[in-house]
Amino acid sequence: MWMMLLFVWQSSGRLLSHGSAVLTVSGPRLSWPRRFAFGAAFLPFSLLLALLALGLDPVLAPVAAACGVPGGLADHAGMFLLGLLILANLIRGGLRMGPSLAVTRCRIARCRTGGIWWEVGQFAAAEGDSLSAGRLVRLALSHADAQGIGLVAAARNEQLARAYRRRGFLPDPQYPPALVRKPARAGEEHRCLVR
Repeated sequence: MWMMLLFVWQSSGRLLSHGSAVLTVSGPRLSWPRRFAFGAAFLPFSLLLALLALGLDPVLAPVAAACGVPGGLADHAGMFLLGLLILANLIRGGLRMGPSLAVTRCRIARCRTGGIWWEVGQFAAAEGDSLSAGRLVRLALSHADAQGIGLVAAARNEQLARAYRRRGFLPDPQYPPALVRKPARAGEEHRCLVR
């Protein structure tokens, strides 16, 4: 599923990457071609998953029947398994909606007061590749500062929250757990705090 999400984010122009590090950004609106690409990216993956599930049906049907699964359900064990995986991902995503909604609400409220605001999230990198992670963060923050873009994010854990604070993000008391990095004034960059 992670590869599917990376492909969808890339096709919609929301994925930044450097080496093994990735980061998603979401601004005010996607252009129509990007929206179309974002929607169209689901089609090949949906077809691929359906074909995979149909290909697994003949393999899983005897196993399911041997386990006592009723005939009709055993015949479509691959599709049933795919459905369970999708349901599990939807539930997992639903449990994480609170911080995402807070970040989106915070960004919308900030946009109403003026300026350009982006959401940042889904930061990931290979465990042993801190160099790529550091460069991606530095490049993204430098671009935001140069363009006067404010950033809103939420940290998955306390370690990531400390990393955000070192880079100038502060908690927004109106939209917890959203963290806000105000746009830099023209010609000036944020100073990164060391803690």
